[in-house]
Amino acid sequence: METDAAAAAGAGAENGAAKPKPNWLSKIQEGGIKKPPKDVLKRRRNFRLGRMVAPKQPMVALQELIRQEDITFESYISDPMSRLWKIGAMYDGQKFEGVGPTKNIARNICCENVLQYIAFKACEKDSSSEMPKGSQGEEHKPWTALASVALFKMFNDWAAQGALVPPELMKTVAPPANNAAAAAGAMEADAGGAAPGQPQMMPMAPWAAGGRPGGAPQMSWTGVPQFGGGQKPAKQKKPRGPAANGDGAAEKPLPADAATKHPVAVLNEMLGAQTFDFTQDGAPPNHVYICTVNVNGTVYTGSAKSKKEAKKMCAKDAMLKIYNIACA
Repeated sequence: METDAAAAAGAGAENGAAKPKPNWLSKIQEGGIKKPPKDVLKRRRNFRLGRMVAPKQPMVALQELIRQEDITFESYISDPMSRLWKIGAMYDGQKFEGVGPTKNIARNICCENVLQYIAFKACEKDSSSEMPKGSQGEEHKPWTALASVALFKMFNDWAAQGALVPPELMKTVAPPANNAAAAAGAMEADAGGAAPGQPQMMPMAPWAAGGRPGGAPQMSWTGVPQFGGGQKPAKQKKPRGPAANGDGAAEKPLPADAATKHPVAVLNEMLGAQTFDFTQDGAPPNHVYICTVNVNGTVYTGSAKSKKEAKKMCAKDAMLKIYNIACA
């Protein structure tokens, strides 16, 4: 039978009815299909990696990595002496802390500690279990989240050193839909920033309540990036108050009803709009707000259960010591 088939094929070839070649084979032989150059393949690979790994703050990376109900954050605690914020979190039976000059930095430090714990636990899990190897290997280590946070911190360090980081390098992929609202709410709640000119740099808090295992060295955190050629110098405030003119006299006479008016209104009327700063002492509900105002280099304070009342007490203290007026 094979002889008959070969004979038929030979007869067909003699009659000019040879089997046509496939189109793809003809294009290869004619030079129609070409392999992309190496630089094109490299650019395509860079594009794919840029879509997979984007710089992200630790709180965003953590929101994408774990479920919202798996971690519980405590209330912020403020230290009026050091002007630092502290936040704690419970995850997997472990307590983590973050301390920083702003709420946002403290929360990012806390989230980075949790991310570090997850990475270390994943390494232990991979080493103790039989995971598939080779081209179809599997791992528990969160490489994408670690790379995103590492890029974020590296670009942030560049900006802190005065480099003008292009905004294209800091494009961030939005978190999943189920955690997007939580991440946005956390960032909005942490919008309180540091004082003007204060560097966004703070040493990392302990890895967990018991410290780092094995005496591992602590890392550093540089906070939220501020692009545009580094941090801007702090603006110099003009002195306000009775001694602003250098003659020791007030700029304008006190109103006749100064003792009966609201002390904040009288203080702003006499010295211009003042900047009141607030700190929190203790944890809710047993907390107290401390308000301070700097008038011509002198700090006046007031404390109360609410910010509104603390601001009033602070203004009363300033009016009493500057103008010897006991406001209502």
